[in-house]
Amino acid sequence: MTRLLGIRHLIQAAVTAAAPNAVVLTIGAQVDLAHAASMVALAAASPPLRRAGLADGLIAAMFAAAGTAGARARRQAGAITPRTRQPAAAR
Repeated sequence: MTRLLGIRHLIQAAVTAAAPNAVVLTIGAQVDLAHAASMVALAAASPPLRRAGLADGLIAAMFAAAGTAGARARRQAGAITPRTRQPAAAR
């Protein structure tokens, strides 16, 4: 399971690096939020895994918050990308 999570993180990072736009960041934040929710459920269902589940859920929630903030910033900045430094309308 840990390997699958690691692979998911790598794929998400690659997709985000390839297209760092508001849509990709929003979808990534939603995936991270779903992951956080599943870790809270794991913590509730399994006392031996409670501490690990809550810690992982907290980290996933922070990733979701960062992705949401990034998406909001992209929308407010008019989709300026680090590669071009130009608004989407000027390209």
